[in-house]
Amino acid sequence: MNQLLHKEEFERILSNYQPSQATLDTARDLRIVLLIGITSSGRNTIIQGLVRRGGYHEFVTDTTRQPRSNNGVMEEHGKEYYFRSEEDFLKRLEEGKYLEAAIIHGQQISGTSFEQLNLSREKRSIAIGDFENTGALSLLKLDIDCQVYFLIPPSFEEWMKRLTARGVLDQQEIHRRLVSAEQQLQEALEEPRFSIVVNDRLDQTVELLDKQIKGQFPPARDQVVFDTAWHLLNDLKHHLSS
Repeated sequence: MNQLLHKEEFERILSNYQPSQATLDTARDLRIVLLIGITSSGRNTIIQGLVRRGGYHEFVTDTTRQPRSNNGVMEEHGKEYYFRSEEDFLKRLEEGKYLEAAIIHGQQISGTSFEQLNLSREKRSIAIGDFENTGALSLLKLDIDCQVYFLIPPSFEEWMKRLTARGVLDQQEIHRRLVSAEQQLQEALEEPRFSIVVNDRLDQTVELLDKQIKGQFPPARDQVVFDTAWHLLNDLKHHLSS
């Protein structure tokens, strides 16, 4: 299990974190798309689908957690993530080398580095990444051109199937993620700058997001989608209290 040894130090720095001017200037040269959402909402899979369509550069996130095996294949440094020690991450935060960073499930910290922003600028691509609510909210305060999409599954039952499908999470970890998801869903429903998207069929979701991101039609707070999110939150609360 991942564990943050310097959690209090990270909380102190992140409580009023400011990126360096160089990091901000680079970010302001970009179009940035933030995919956020509850655990097992399909963020990474959708990002991969958008990248295959062309015109996007995916941020490779820095993280303090240890590499893990996905379907028998071990994650690689610089491919899925940049795996950093807590000490290295703290030093880089103090230097303002992250656009945003957040503590995840109380166990690890992840962030978007200056280097990844610069790479997106060099590629002249739409920058896209998997973010947490706190990271998205911090970016919305920084006068940066960003679009925020909050992904949800179509129902609580389908969500539980996806969450447990790989069988790699124990019950304690699943509970921790569901507790985090309750807060994330509540924030998404209350934050009008988050466009909620139901990830039912992957191909349709990728096509919808690609069109919205590229301005072929604008995102909207659709009432049916909004109701789906409310039902999901209510089912989750019932599950956690039972």
